[in-house]
Amino acid sequence: MNLIQNCKYKKYVIIHTLIFIFGIIVGVMLGNVIGDIGEIPILSKPFYDYFIHNLITCITIILFGVITFGFLTWIPLIYNGVVLGMAINFLSYHNDSFQILIYFAHGFVEIPSLMLSIYLGKLISMNIREALIALIKKKKFAIKSSFFKEIGIMFSIITGLLLLASIIEALPK
Repeated sequence: MNLIQNCKYKKYVIIHTLIFIFGIIVGVMLGNVIGDIGEIPILSKPFYDYFIHNLITCITIILFGVITFGFLTWIPLIYNGVVLGMAINFLSYHNDSFQILIYFAHGFVEIPSLMLSIYLGKLISMNIREALIALIKKKKFAIKSSFFKEIGIMFSIITGLLLLASIIEALPK
């Protein structure tokens, strides 16, 4: 898995991790402003509902990365961070830290899949960019056959992580 080991966009991933953390902080602060809203019913959906929702989110992040050359991937990322921060804040009124951790245990698997989606969108967009530049300059450009294999492997990892996260999220709390 040469692609992940030789991550060309480490700074990019670190920046998006910090943006996600910023979103969580904003969400917690918004939750403080709003205050206690009472009990939050914890939804008990089947795992495939969570899986489909999260898969669509990751595909959206990948597409945002490809279409905008990685510049707008922060939008769904910060949105998810704010929602997570607000949920943590609201749950803290009626639950202890351990219960909140149990509610969001799936996040330890889901968040890496979001980050991999950002990386995959950036990777694809940079290859498209290189191809367009080569086309404009009338230079020869060839996409390595291993590139598509690596995209497939990364997307399979993302899908597997999302499936595991969905199963954990659907477990009774």
